[in-house]
Amino acid sequence: MNTFLLTWSASPWTDLPRAIEQTQEGLPYRTEWSVQAHRQVRVGARVFLIKQGDGPRGIMASGMVVSAPAERPHWNPQKADTLVWKVEVDFDAVLEPVPGSLLPRELLETGGLRHVDWSHQRSGISIPAESAAELETLWADWLDKRRTIGQKIRVYFDSLEPGEIYGRPELATLWGYKDWHAIGRGIVTPVGHKSIILFVTKEKQEALTQYEDHFDGDLLHMQGETNHAADQRLVNAASAGDAIHLFYRDQHHTDFTYYGEVSLREQDLRETEPSRFVFTTSKLEADSASAIASELRAHGGFEDDFVGDAEGRRVLRLHVTYERSPRNRARALEIHGTKCTVCGFDFNQFYGADLARDYIEVHHTRSITEVDGGVVRPETDLVPLCSNCHSMAHRERGRIIPLEKLRSLVGRSVAARA
Repeated sequence: MNTFLLTWSASPWTDLPRAIEQTQEGLPYRTEWSVQAHRQVRVGARVFLIKQGDGPRGIMASGMVVSAPAERPHWNPQKADTLVWKVEVDFDAVLEPVPGSLLPRELLETGGLRHVDWSHQRSGISIPAESAAELETLWADWLDKRRTIGQKIRVYFDSLEPGEIYGRPELATLWGYKDWHAIGRGIVTPVGHKSIILFVTKEKQEALTQYEDHFDGDLLHMQGETNHAADQRLVNAASAGDAIHLFYRDQHHTDFTYYGEVSLREQDLRETEPSRFVFTTSKLEADSASAIASELRAHGGFEDDFVGDAEGRRVLRLHVTYERSPRNRARALEIHGTKCTVCGFDFNQFYGADLARDYIEVHHTRSITEVDGGVVRPETDLVPLCSNCHSMAHRERGRIIPLEKLRSLVGRSVAARA
């Protein structure tokens, strides 16, 4: 997606208060804007508006181009006979041009952003892709801070019940926001919190972008934002320890059903159109993805030659890993339960359900290297084992110890202590 910089030098903008108010309510504000510096701007391009001239200078708006460039009358009535190249823009955020409100120029002179000529006076210059990505992140963080300034925000979900109905005003009050507009976007990333909140609406208002969002069983198919600002945050949520919480509704102007914590199952990142994501609402499958990562870390789910002695240095190694399926794991636990098949250990009972959350490791009764991409049958090929029994099952290199032998060893040990 191409990104361009529009400029405004405090010329008359009589409709500015309406633009600010409308975007605060979550509705796009459409207007014409000059693109004299780059007539090749296309529909779907991302744009940022920077205020130049007297007074505070900095980024004050963002939006999307919705029409091809065309010659139209100059904004100044005294130049009505002059034609200039313009496009129509749907602004999604417009800030008041006062000190402390705009994203300041000082922040635009750091990192990859310093390669952009922010003092350019002609509207429509192109912003390089790497700088545009950095600007998106900076802009999203700035908007969040502007919405929450002076507020003590505490976003938590302990008092929310999955399956219950909640409205944005109710949630805003619960979390300490001044008004619900602060959480009025589809993807909300509260500042200072390790959480991502999805507000997904299947049937949206006509004036808004018509994302293709829908449920298919336990799977939510969702398109990302057109500006791609939250794409990487969603993809990296699991590794960063960010919990993703889902609120969903079929029809706009109704309240949301809370689905609890969900996990990302698939992603298709795109550049010229919204990325696509698939989330699972199945608790077992969501926990399975986390448990698989734990098992790989604990048991070394990779082929690696031993390298000893020196420790503590940063070392980059290439490992071969074997794909595990969270769906197969979840199905195996539905069939066999979450107690160890060999010794009967129950993580929920021993550590408490709040911490354990049905944790158990899942063991392949035949080596996963032998499966080689074939179909796994959860009924016969997968069984739940505690960490100790799982380690012992793979204790001998090159073969899997039969479960019957492990049970015999455990039984003999228990009898000896009796």
